[in-house]
Amino acid sequence: MREVVEKRLRQFWADALRKAGEGTERTSFANGAERLADRLEKLGYLGQKDGAYNPKSIAAWPRGARLPAAEVMFAVAIDLDMSLDEYVHGRKLEAVTLESRLADLAALVTDLRERLEQAEENQDVLIEHARRDPAFRDAVRKRGPEAERIAG
Repeated sequence: MREVVEKRLRQFWADALRKAGEGTERTSFANGAERLADRLEKLGYLGQKDGAYNPKSIAAWPRGARLPAAEVMFAVAIDLDMSLDEYVHGRKLEAVTLESRLADLAALVTDLRERLEQAEENQDVLIEHARRDPAFRDAVRKRGPEAERIAG
């Protein structure tokens, strides 16, 4: 398990450095590390001795060297719009939006309405069938006027 976690952490930091370095003349870990150091400082995250993170230290994170606190990882993921699901689960998870959940519920309600309407139609057919049955009429008469009123 430990090896899997370490591998995924290294992959996260490699991808983060690549993404942080995007848009520079030459995308590299070094450019990404410099830009990430600046971003972290602007976000209020400081390295050891309360100074800005050293770009050389950041460039070593994909090798698993002296990794920062988990909150720094979360801040970087949020800042760079990276999903941690891919690194935690080893695959991207499908985002479930409120709209899709509401659409599923609306479909369920529609299905339930249709089933209820069908049950009511079946009930009406069964009642009409029963009213025509002489045994049903006799049973209702034996129960008295209240049963006759309900049976219609």
